[in-house]
Amino acid sequence: MPAMRRAGGARSYRRCKGCGGHLEACSSPSRTYAGTFYLVIEDVEGYYAKVREQADIAWPLQDTTYGSCEFGVRDCNGYYLAFSQRHIEAVQAERVAS
Repeated sequence: MPAMRRAGGARSYRRCKGCGGHLEACSSPSRTYAGTFYLVIEDVEGYYAKVREQADIAWPLQDTTYGSCEFGVRDCNGYYLAFSQRHIEAVQAERVAS
């Protein structure tokens, strides 16, 4: 299971810069640290439209199986920044369950 840290609403997962996989599962001799920081924003589709031609897109805008719509960019230090927005249905289901 990848390490997850919470800081101010952001989540981060440690990745290996050498192979791109989760750090804990990597056996690459070039194993180095990188990370993914998840930022929850409003209007993720609009923000993607603004930055997609200017940023190094790591993965395109997509719906996830866990109820979010997100995309990722790679910064100049090798870190991944994921911009995410929860689908209203997932938010409502969470409220009903709690």
